[in-house]
Amino acid sequence: MNFGIINFFQRLPTVLVFISGLTLLLMTILITLDVVLRYFFNSPLLFASELSEFMMATLIFFALAYTFQHRDHVRVELLVRTLRPSIRRKMRIFTLILALVFLIVFNWQAYQLILESRLFTQKSAVMNYPVWIPQITMLIGGIPLLLVVFSSLIRLITKTEDEDNV
Repeated sequence: MNFGIINFFQRLPTVLVFISGLTLLLMTILITLDVVLRYFFNSPLLFASELSEFMMATLIFFALAYTFQHRDHVRVELLVRTLRPSIRRKMRIFTLILALVFLIVFNWQAYQLILESRLFTQKSAVMNYPVWIPQITMLIGGIPLLLVVFSSLIRLITKTEDEDNV
């Protein structure tokens, strides 16, 4: 097995969350600049709202795999913690399988959306650039999330890691 590829996919979420953080910084600067120009000079940036919406997609999708990898998603485990460890493990395997199915469908649909947007040359309303460009962030963020969930499932099934760490 090529451990270079495995190492790459384990580190990819960290790179994507760094880009997500930079996107948040740029979005904050853009919105602040728009507000200052609007209220003090009566000259807003016409593209600021549209661009910040597309940046929000990048911000969210690029952070998903890292958040899952570090177990930072919001989880309600009140009921689950009362179950026996063997049942908890089976439930975790089941939910990871459901997540995999969802992510496969999600990534496939994101891919189809991008193809459709390119085929019909859909453009953004204000800036008039191809909408497949911001749409691709769904796939760039969704595929690493799929891989991280798959990796967690494999580790849990092979018992190389305890369920509480997956």
